[in-house]
Amino acid sequence: MKYPLYMFSDESGDLAQQDGRFVIFGVVVTPQVKVLRDVVKRTKQRYPKETRSKPYLHAADDPPKVTRYLLDVLSNQSDVSVGVLVFNREVWINQSQPVDDLYQQLMGQALQFSLPGSSMESSLAANIHVVVENRYKTPRQRERLIKTISAQTGIATGNILSEKKTHSQWGPALQIADAIAWSWYQKVEKEDDSFVNVLINRLPVNEVVLGVDGAGVIRTAKEIRGY
Repeated sequence: MKYPLYMFSDESGDLAQQDGRFVIFGVVVTPQVKVLRDVVKRTKQRYPKETRSKPYLHAADDPPKVTRYLLDVLSNQSDVSVGVLVFNREVWINQSQPVDDLYQQLMGQALQFSLPGSSMESSLAANIHVVVENRYKTPRQRERLIKTISAQTGIATGNILSEKKTHSQWGPALQIADAIAWSWYQKVEKEDDSFVNVLINRLPVNEVVLGVDGAGVIRTAKEIRGY
């Protein structure tokens, strides 16, 4: 694996809402950020009419053909891997924990789960950079998220950013993370795996399904259910 390594994450679904069974955290990992920018650029060039008036790609609002094309281009890139954390509300047994605390822990676990196996060696961790979609309005909230991610992954707080999809430097990569999360949401919530299948046959993909047990501990849904 080449270094430095960049990780970008976004989610689909909302823990604070009760209108779905799942919340998805999508992560895209690469040593070459330019590759991700080029994927978005090619997508916009392929569908200029559909994307011209939009400040950024957003899978929930874009025509399905745009998202499918983006995933197809992504799947043909080298040095790219994907991580997906699926949180199953049906296995959320103990709900006493504040929703925002759970969100931050899940984001941290999604990133930790998506790390290459040897990346947490101390000599390499300093070269890992994380950018997550900014959902907070205040610096204090963003700081709490960054500290939580750092505690769970071992990545220095100075290497973790919380940015908007419109950010000129990191925005395209976050737009890809958004498309990944949205695609898995279609799979688990709507039983439409056509978007996911574009990726899983070509790219390294790690997927885990989690819940919260009766003691308030985040574990795999299989461990909690016993099957």
